[in-house]
Amino acid sequence: MPLFTLYLKMDLENLTDITTGPDMRWYMKLKFSHSGEETDKEIYVCALEETQHGKNSFHLVIKDPLNRREATVNIVKDSMKPYTEDDSGRWAPVITFDCRGIEPVEFIPGMGFTGKHPKSGTEFELDLSDDYAEFDDESNEPVGVYDIHSKFDRA
Repeated sequence: MPLFTLYLKMDLENLTDITTGPDMRWYMKLKFSHSGEETDKEIYVCALEETQHGKNSFHLVIKDPLNRREATVNIVKDSMKPYTEDDSGRWAPVITFDCRGIEPVEFIPGMGFTGKHPKSGTEFELDLSDDYAEFDDESNEPVGVYDIHSKFDRA
C-alpha cells in the first residue's frame, strides 16, 4: 500500500491548530507511476467525495492519458492532524494519502484552512496560497502564517 504523507512547514505568529474540515479540497499535481506523465493541472482529493469503482470506493479515480490505466487515491482515515504552534518552523505531517498507480509531486495550498489564537480562541479562515496576516481584536495582537512550504514523503 503506497502511502504518501503531506508535510507542512510554516512560521506561525499567534496562531495554533491550523487544520481543515472533511470538506477540504486537497489540490495537488500528480505523476502516473507507469508512464511518468504528470497531470497538466491541479487535481483535488476530498474526503467527502467518493467514486464507486468495482467493489471499492475511492476519493479519486483518474486515467493515465498515455496508456489509459486507472490510478486511485484515498485519504487515509484519521490521518489528518493539526499544525500547532509547537510545530512552527518545523516539518510536521498533516495528512496521508493511499495512492495506487500515481503519486503526489506538488501540493498547492489555498483556502480551507482554519487556525485560532492560542489565548483568545478567536478563529480565522486562512488562505495559505501566500503569507497570511491579520489582527485579533480580542487579544489586541497580530496573527499570521509566513514562509509556507510543503513536501510529500513516502510513509
